[in-house]
Parts: sequence; C-alpha cells; structure tokens
Amino acid sequence: MYQTAHYELVDSALAVKAGHEINPDFKIGCMISMALIYPYSCRLEEMVPYVQEMHARYFFTDIQCRGYYSAYARKMFEQKGYQIKMESEGEKILVNRCVDYIGFSYYMSNVVNSQSVRMCRKK
Repeated sequence: MYQTAHYELVDSALAVKAGHEINPDFKIGCMISMALIYPYSCRLEEMVPYVQEMHARYFFTDIQCRGYYSAYARKMFEQKGYQIKMESEGEKILVNRCVDYIGFSYYMSNVVNSQSVRMCRKK
C-alpha cells in the first residue's frame, strides 16, 4: 500500500509541475477528507495516541506540502519492516513540486483514549 502511495505522491508532484508549466499563476493543491481525532483528556497516556492518530491522517499532505517523508513516516516504515523503493529521482521530484494549498473536507470528529488504543493493538 505504501509503495503504491509513493508512486501516487510522485505523480502528484509531476502534476503540480505540469500545471505550473502551463500557467505559473495556477494554484494547485491537494485535499484531505478529514475526520479529526481529539484526545479524550490531557493525560499523557491519551496525548501520545492522539498524536499518532493525527500523524496517520496527515501522512499524504505532509509529503505533498513539505516535499519529503517526515521522520515519523520513516520510523513507521522501519518499525513495520516496510522497504519502500524510492528512486533518487522520485525523491527529487517530491522536493521541488510541493502543492500550493490544502483543501479540507471536514466530516466528523472523534476522540481517542489510552483504552481504545490498547484494544486496537491487541487485535
């Protein structure tokens, strides 16, 4: 899944490049179908799962806006043993072709707590 996502992200960067070549004034963006997560409380054991859940939601836009894979994404690949083939040319394309804006499509909110995370990990 993440290998396919990598190719999709490179293709998105190439689309940004093509759009800007057609007209440098074009603003080209990406969109998030957002279902926000909030921590159930301010307790540390609930803040950590909240941050982890939000990282998952921002995975694609982080790359499209920054032009590179975040440290948390690379760490997740390492922890799960994923070997994503990233040709150096593909990584150069990402760096130089970031989107101009993010569109949000907001649908709902949810909360996460330390209990719900433990239940998910046991499965």
